Amino acid sequence: MKNIIIGIAVLSLSLLSCNKYRNNQYSTWYVNGEEFKTNEVKITMGPEETYILSTIKNNLKNNFGLSFYNKPVLGIYKIRVGYDYNYAFLDIFYNSKYYYPLDTNAFILVENNNNNKLKFTLKDTWFHYYYDKNDSVLVHGVFNEP
Repeated sequence: MKNIIIGIAVLSLSLLSCNKYRNNQYSTWYVNGEEFKTNEVKITMGPEETYILSTIKNNLKNNFGLSFYNKPVLGIYKIRVGYDYNYAFLDIFYNSKYYYPLDTNAFILVENNNNNKLKFTLKDTWFHYYYDKNDSVLVHGVFNEP
């Protein structure tokens, strides 16, 4: 009987740990029409209150990182390369390559969703491969706080 109780406890704990992200909202983004979707997203407050929303897995093949110098408020943020107040910074890893936006008119819309968490919307924006500006991808998506 004792072994059955221990077995049930171990099974229950393993099922709970597998579902630790189940209540997180999904972030969905598209690169050249290919869909990527995950609810394994985290928020990190970095030095000087830098706000970073990113995928949790250390998978550099296909993921994203969205950061702000301070915690964002509702509104529109232009996307920049390099740190600057009042701007957003978005990095995309696609097929193990690092892409960044080159369009200086690109922006992220920050709004509340139904769960009173922040939702970040990116319209179609061209991103360029860091080592070859002739290699570009078209990206759009919705990135949600967990």
